[in-house]
Amino acid sequence: MKKFKKGKKIMGNLNHFNSAHLQYLTPLLKWRVMDLQSLLKECPYQKNYFNFAKIIRSLESKNIIHGYRHPFNKKKYIYFSSYGQKLLGSDDNPTAMSDESLLHDIKVSELSREFLAYSFVNNVELEHQIHNKGEFYSRSGLVPDAVVEVTKNQTRFRIALELELTQKSRPRIIEKAKQYLMSRSYDQVIYLFASEALMQSYREKVQSIYPDEKSNKILFFYNEDLTRSTNVIRGAKGMYKGRSVFLKVLLAGLNEN
Repeated sequence: MKKFKKGKKIMGNLNHFNSAHLQYLTPLLKWRVMDLQSLLKECPYQKNYFNFAKIIRSLESKNIIHGYRHPFNKKKYIYFSSYGQKLLGSDDNPTAMSDESLLHDIKVSELSREFLAYSFVNNVELEHQIHNKGEFYSRSGLVPDAVVEVTKNQTRFRIALELELTQKSRPRIIEKAKQYLMSRSYDQVIYLFASEALMQSYREKVQSIYPDEKSNKILFFYNEDLTRSTNVIRGAKGMYKGRSVFLKVLLAGLNEN
């Protein structure tokens, strides 16, 4: 693919498009990938779905964005192509995605926006935003799928979010858990799974090395409808200090204690 440099060359290409149409895509710089309905809700200029979908098809035909039809919920998702990313000058904060991680990245984006809908959540940052913070990255040595910030006693409480859809090797699981337990950049780590069996597999591997009293920092939750539901947090269940708890209740408790 031909490379474009910033400056007149990029502006020349942008002149082929309505600048307002490109502004419709601004939310993708933060969320990376969104379904059409969710993106439309964040657009200040266009509220007619038919016209909006027509604009999206035009941008897709010009290879500024790619489209993807989800196999489970049948929604259409869009995300920047590498070309579109260069046109908007977002090389310093890359959002282009790979086909291999698309289903995973779609769910991380949806989960992040779901977290942000709760009043006790102050901010959510995705992996590409964390990568762009060189100082933070070098200090922590860990880049989770997302970081969720809540307030506890007027203090920001940082939660690393890891979405696991497939089984990883035991050494890889143990090593990452070790890094999280040693890191001071995260107050809590939440792993989310699509099945209880996968959650238990991870949990047992970690706790075989780091018993409960040493690993309460790392929490494991699952929701069997994770890949289909838009209310994953509300229905996610796990264990905390030896008792069963819903993820939403735990997060709200962090804000109240």
